[in-house]
Amino acid sequence: MLYTGKGDKGTSCMGDKDVPKNSVFIELLGEVDELNCLIGVVKSDFSTIKKELESIQQCLFIIQSQIFFIISGKSWDNNILTDKIIYLEQEINRIEKEKGEVNHFVIPGENQISARLHLLRAVTRRVERKVCETDLFDSNILVYFNRLSSYFYALARINSKDEKKPTYD
Repeated sequence: MLYTGKGDKGTSCMGDKDVPKNSVFIELLGEVDELNCLIGVVKSDFSTIKKELESIQQCLFIIQSQIFFIISGKSWDNNILTDKIIYLEQEINRIEKEKGEVNHFVIPGENQISARLHLLRAVTRRVERKVCETDLFDSNILVYFNRLSSYFYALARINSKDEKKPTYD
């Protein structure tokens, strides 16, 4: 069934709790869902990074389930993302080694793939800010989104031949 009618009064059922749809946790779930959909758009257009993006999408479902556990008052494993964070850090380091360190801003949009990866980076930063509005700010969820935005930045760099700097004119 595509609808239940349970949310018609402005709440979402989370386990045995009715949670207001404007709850920061429900908003966070929506932000993560939007990011996952946007990753799907990028994934469908660029097969060269499809495997990496699908792995991230799988991880976002893990994060959404962790948020659900928190909302419903159930326990969850804060360390479940540790290996995924380490992988992102290794990939960022690998790309930085190849492209060199960056110490300036870059103007997005040199090509389609780097422009879309910069958009993913910006949306991921928004999700990260929403995490900070919850009590998850001391969890690996926040760390994961921080590394993920850096990873998207690194992917944008590796898919860009000529990084243009702002001139501030």
